[in-house]
Amino acid sequence: MGYCKLQMGCMLIILYLVFVYLKECRRFRQKHRWSIFDGLLGVGILSVFFDGVTAYTVNHLDSVNETVNLCMHLFFLLSLDFFIFWLFLYMISITTGMPKGKSRWFLYSPFLVNVILVVGNIPTLKYYEGELSNYSMGISAYSCFMMAGIYILLSMFIFFRRWRYLERHKRVSIFTYLFVLACVTGYQMIYPQSLLSSIAVTVIVVGAYVNQENPSVAELSRYHHEMIMGFATLVENKDGSTGGHIKRTTMYVRLLAEELRRRGYYKEVLTKDYLENLCMAAPMHDVGKISVPDIILQKPGKLTEEEYEIMKLHTVSGGKII
Repeated sequence: MGYCKLQMGCMLIILYLVFVYLKECRRFRQKHRWSIFDGLLGVGILSVFFDGVTAYTVNHLDSVNETVNLCMHLFFLLSLDFFIFWLFLYMISITTGMPKGKSRWFLYSPFLVNVILVVGNIPTLKYYEGELSNYSMGISAYSCFMMAGIYILLSMFIFFRRWRYLERHKRVSIFTYLFVLACVTGYQMIYPQSLLSSIAVTVIVVGAYVNQENPSVAELSRYHHEMIMGFATLVENKDGSTGGHIKRTTMYVRLLAEELRRRGYYKEVLTKDYLENLCMAAPMHDVGKISVPDIILQKPGKLTEEEYEIMKLHTVSGGKII
């Protein structure tokens, strides 16, 4: 068991995180829907589990059946492939949104090719004796490293192109994922006996939960949105409106932005975060009305030129208030 202590420790951390995640969802009565993050958790657990199993079997070649050893290595390499690919999909989903059309198959192709290479070349896997631990190498392992490198480069390209339009906490967390994955992958390639892939999986899963998927943070965001809508409705009520105007305006903004994005306009700007912030700001477009005297704001007849000039100042006041 000494060869898989690291994997056992990582597994305990991830299982504890799953327990906390489900408990927090129940605490805030959030209806749990399967998401890409759930898939990341599941594949991460499998990856760490088979990493620990192969760390044991490769160091007990004399007592473990060769076919069993090969099968465990196949499951480990495939689960690691799935984790790296799923991380890439997760990163896209929290930044730009999932791709559609032909571009989707272009992004999926390195993963599909790698799966074929891993499965087809698993019988040629060879085992080597290292100073710290035995390890396995072959075309299957090399293709795994290549796929990881491709998706790290693709992720960096997407990340830095949309850097300006991502929320600050996402910038830090995504950069951390990519940095840790790149460092561990590079170190593992140079020193294959290190068997450190579980560390990368654990850091990424914990980081994603803390920065994006914590239900308490989602609940706080919901309260924030309700507060903005409530305040905007209160302002609208000053001029006799029932608040329906701000809800319609917010929906128009979302529909227009999503249609622009669908048609390919302003792709670099209309990231997922930018769109959400745009829709969050839409209800506040008339917040400056709070500074307009009621005698002008609620006047039933036509405004005089002087009154109209005062009314137009609500845009300037709104900017100052925000």
